[in-house]
Amino acid sequence: MELIKRLNKIQKILKEAEVSSSPIVLYHKNYNFKIYPNEKDYKERWDFSLYDFGWQFWGDGGDLMTAVIYLASSKVADDFIYDFNKAQKENELFELLKKDAIRAVKEGDGVYVFTGGDKNWRFGGGYIDSELESEFEYFKENLPEEIKGIPTEKILEKIIYDETDTSFENFAKKYGKTIQRKLLDILERSSNIEELMDNIREEKRGEELYEILGNFVGEQVEEAIERYYKRNKINILSYLK
Repeated sequence: MELIKRLNKIQKILKEAEVSSSPIVLYHKNYNFKIYPNEKDYKERWDFSLYDFGWQFWGDGGDLMTAVIYLASSKVADDFIYDFNKAQKENELFELLKKDAIRAVKEGDGVYVFTGGDKNWRFGGGYIDSELESEFEYFKENLPEEIKGIPTEKILEKIIYDETDTSFENFAKKYGKTIQRKLLDILERSSNIEELMDNIREEKRGEELYEILGNFVGEQVEEAIERYYKRNKINILSYLK
């Protein structure tokens, strides 16, 4: 009898352990999340993949804010909100996501995709390129056609398109902490998954972010002008109309 009790107890412990280690699964054709709430390491608590027309992204808890930003901007945002809320009792899963996303952001997660992702920083054709083109056109319209016998367009191409460092790495050095604070603020003032995604979308469309990106481009152009002057002894600013 005592042996049966011990075996039943062991069986109960094993069953509880199995339940506690089973992940919460959020599955959709465009995303697959496995969440292990009892994992001690926040990075191991989250295992996910995102899919969209051939594009794929895999990550763990260290990439959590990146995943949420991608989803907030996607066509399946409402599906994810529905699946997420269905999987939780009250709001405990969101509180876990919020806590772990804050940790991830403090380690640098989310800045790249929040500021435009690949379109701005890798492939081109985004807001950064648009600002560079605006700088080019401004100087082209306000400078003489030639400076010291050199076509102005050739000088501007060299300064703005070759010399100006608008890489993400450079942006992160100068404005990474500013964007981190913005992401942390978004998380802190969000009380559920719907609010979080709404706040992300609102801030991504906001004037403040575009002002930061525009300031960054302007500063890099100024630095490129200074470097060109030091090498070639031509200060294009002194030729402005």
